[in-house]
Amino acid sequence: MENGFSLESPEVCMFIEFLELLDQAERRLFLQFVTGAPRLPLGGFHALHPPLRLTPRQAVLPLKPDDYLPSVMTCMNLIKLPKYSSFKVFSQRWKQVMVEGQKSFHLS
Repeated sequence: MENGFSLESPEVCMFIEFLELLDQAERRLFLQFVTGAPRLPLGGFHALHPPLRLTPRQAVLPLKPDDYLPSVMTCMNLIKLPKYSSFKVFSQRWKQVMVEGQKSFHLS
């Protein structure tokens, strides 16, 4: 975590809960979106270099955090996470980006 999140942050708690609920196929989609690869390296998350990190994504008015999708920097294993209003919104946005964000590249 960096720039404003702690282990107790609601966003981090939602992130962990979301990951725990993913089935194997969804985990592959998640990994592909976040890291650019469908599988973890030998050694799992501990073997990712650089390590997986979360950072808040700031909303720009007139938009609200719920209007944004999560974004990533795959080369840095950095997840830019909006401060969603609920787990329902969090889950919907992640599932959307995990499907729609496959094999695409955009500047964020």
